[in-house]
Amino acid sequence: MSNKTIQKYRLHIRSPQTIAMPKGAQVLKFGFQGVDSETQSLRLYVWVLADTSVTEMEDRVFGFFHTDETLHPLCDLPVSANEAATGGIMAAFAGLRAGRLEYRDTVIPNSTTEWHIFEGVNVELTNPNTVDAGEEAR
Repeated sequence: MSNKTIQKYRLHIRSPQTIAMPKGAQVLKFGFQGVDSETQSLRLYVWVLADTSVTEMEDRVFGFFHTDETLHPLCDLPVSANEAATGGIMAAFAGLRAGRLEYRDTVIPNSTTEWHIFEGVNVELTNPNTVDAGEEAR
């Protein structure tokens, strides 16, 4: 019998952002669902496949970037502290000391905006207090 369920977590478009989810959860999809009553903006979620028998949680770090931002030197390459201090896409992960960034998805909230979502893999942030916690939505 499978112990896996699909879970969803609320995200806010700001980088970097940490979400605690069951260890080993597989990201399935990012997408919009509903409108925030306060800001009137679309609500962004991530859906994951998680094993409900796993009790250990892990932090997953996500970043959101526009088209035409500089992508060097991230895609699956090790990131040094020096590279993390450079501009462009790396500016959102300025506190990144180790790890790499991997592309996960692109979401399009309207006809003039798109967000490309990257996940920090094996990351170490110099100041984890600057990372925003997501809200689990069930």
